[in-house]
Amino acid sequence: MLSSLLPIVALVLALSSTMSTSSSKIPSTSSLISLNERTVSPILASSSNTSWDLNADDFTKELSCSLCLELFQEPVILPCGHNFCKPCLEAIWNKKGVFCPECHISVPDRKFIINQALKKMAEKIKTFHVGGQQQKCMEHGEPLTLYWKPQGKLACFTCREAQVPKDQCTQFLLIPDAVQIYTEKLLALRLQLRSILVKLEVLKNAQEEKLSSHKENKLQLQYHISLEFLKLHQFLHTKEKLLIHQLKEESEILLQEMEGNLNKLQDQSQIAKDTLVCIQARLYQQNSAGFLKGIKTFVERHHLRHLGS
Repeated sequence: MLSSLLPIVALVLALSSTMSTSSSKIPSTSSLISLNERTVSPILASSSNTSWDLNADDFTKELSCSLCLELFQEPVILPCGHNFCKPCLEAIWNKKGVFCPECHISVPDRKFIINQALKKMAEKIKTFHVGGQQQKCMEHGEPLTLYWKPQGKLACFTCREAQVPKDQCTQFLLIPDAVQIYTEKLLALRLQLRSILVKLEVLKNAQEEKLSSHKENKLQLQYHISLEFLKLHQFLHTKEKLLIHQLKEESEILLQEMEGNLNKLQDQSQIAKDTLVCIQARLYQQNSAGFLKGIKTFVERHHLRHLGS
C-alpha cells in the first residue's frame, strides 16, 4: 500500500519544488503536462525495481512542518519555496515579524499560496496503516509476520525456528505487538523532544531578549557618553573664553600701572637731572658771596624735593 503511494508523493514533492521557483507565476497546462511526463516516467520505471531506496520515513519527513514537526495542516508555500502549516506560519509572523522561518528572507505583503498537493498527500499519509500488503521472506518464501529485534527487520516463523529455543521467545515479536511497542516508544520520545524544544525556545527567547537589551544599553551608554563629552566641551570652551577675558582685563590694568610707574620714574629722573644742573652751576660760582647767597634755601629746597620723590 505504501509502495503505491511513493511515486505519487515524489511527484507531489517535485511539483511543490517547481512551484517554489516561480511562485509569482502560474505554470501553463503544457508545462505541467511536460513536467508530469518527465517526473512520472522515471518514477514508474523505478517503482518496479526492488532496489527502491525511498521509504515512508523519508516522505513523512518531507510532508511534515518544520515548525510543529507534525504532518502538514493547511500547508502553504512561500515565494522562497519553503512550506509550512498556515497556523504555525501566522503565529510566527504575529510574534517575530514577516519572514521565512527557514531561510529568514522577508515575505512582502504576507504573500503565500495554499499548497493543495501537499495538503492532499498529508491527508493520504495520515490514513495509511501498516500491514496493508503482506510481504514474504526472501529466504524462506513465507509471510513476514514477526519482527526480529536484534536484526531490526521482519521475519517469518521459519526464521524464528532456525534460532536457538531461548532466543525464539526473546528476540521475536508479532508485528502488531512490535508496532505497538515502538509506537509507544516513539510517542514517549516525541513528548520528550517537544519538552526539550519548549525549554530551548524559552532559553532562545531569553537569550534574544538579553541580546536586544545589551544592544539597547550599548546605544544608550554611547549616547550618554557623547552627550557628557559634549557638555564637557561646552563647559571648557566657556571656561576658556572667561579666562581669556579675565587675563585681558588684568593685563590691561597691570599695563596701565606699569606705564604710570614708568612715567613717574621718567619725571623723577628729569627732576634729578635738573637739580644736578643747578648744583653744578652753583659749584662753578667763583664769587664766594654769590655762592653763599641763598645757599641754605637752595639746599633745603632741593633736599626736600628729593625726599618727597
